[in-house]
Amino acid sequence: MPFVHSHARGVRRTSVAAWLLWATWGHWCKQLWGRLTGSDMMDMKKGIILLTVTIAVLLAVFLADLVINSNEEVAEPATGSTTTAPAVQSAAAPVAAAPNELPKLPLTTLDGNKLMVNELEGSTVLVLFQPDCDHCQREAAQIRENIAAFDDYQIYFISDASLPQLDQFAQTYKLADQRDVYFAQTTINDILNEVGPIETPSLFVYSPEGRLVKSFIGETPIEEILKVL
Repeated sequence: MPFVHSHARGVRRTSVAAWLLWATWGHWCKQLWGRLTGSDMMDMKKGIILLTVTIAVLLAVFLADLVINSNEEVAEPATGSTTTAPAVQSAAAPVAAAPNELPKLPLTTLDGNKLMVNELEGSTVLVLFQPDCDHCQREAAQIRENIAAFDDYQIYFISDASLPQLDQFAQTYKLADQRDVYFAQTTINDILNEVGPIETPSLFVYSPEGRLVKSFIGETPIEEILKVL
């Protein structure tokens, strides 16, 4: 462990410096005692000065060694302690897709194909109607007159009436041959379960993602409908 080794080296260096200081002190004490017992005062003064200088040097070495040991202990980290930088950015959580709000209505088209409304793709307009409803007839006529405004949408006219009745309605209001205009049959129970009791006509506009943009319950001026397309 680096921290332990460094500390041991520091202790050894400090011990050596202390020993040298003690040994030098002892040596000069003997020398000084010999001179004190003699008569040569000049030699004694020189000895005292030399002893003082030597002690000062050794003290400086001793203190410098202590400072170096302290710096080494601060600089060397303990082995086994590792610091891991925290993650700056975690993986982005996936964004949940918006729910499909198209009703789960089973449909049968005029050509006998079966499909589910909630599986339709793209911008969609649903028109729930009855062929013998005069409000529905006026709404269909307005849609036909402004059919170009629905170019980006598929339109499904949905009713519980029979397929021949639906076909006759499509022919009468000149919607049978229009691009992306479909007539389909469902049951009254499916309408009540998935949409609820509503007036006819009722028109629902959905985004390409299947989210409801706007609903129009009852006969509605075509200008109001065109605003949301």
